Amino acid sequence: MNYPLDRTDFTIQGKALTEIDDRNRILVDGTELLPEASQKIRNHSPDGFNWGYGGSGPAQTALAICLHIFDDTRLAQVLYQAFKRDFVAAWQPAGEDFMIEIDIAAFLADHHDIIEREEESQVLLKELAGEFYDTE
Repeated sequence: MNYPLDRTDFTIQGKALTEIDDRNRILVDGTELLPEASQKIRNHSPDGFNWGYGGSGPAQTALAICLHIFDDTRLAQVLYQAFKRDFVAAWQPAGEDFMIEIDIAAFLADHHDIIEREEESQVLLKELAGEFYDTE
């Protein structure tokens, strides 16, 4: 799996719900992410984004951020749970505004084993499919 990135440092901002805003908001480098895009892939949290613990709202947040940063659905799906554990669950305090800088290069280096396992699985599936459909 190839993961070329134009850059590796990102600013992530969380804005907690208020009386005016009816949901938590996540921005990556000033671009607001909407939960609906990530919910089409996996709907962990119908209520949208959250952070500061290891639940479904943080999973939705992690998936949305990974989709945005990697611009690759498969890579985002492979890495978002690790991203949740490493970053989103630690953003404290839960339910309050935050702004943080992350280095995605270090994250990728730390989790290259997950990516390699996924690549190996894809190769094996292609080999098995080839044997299954081989008519010779």
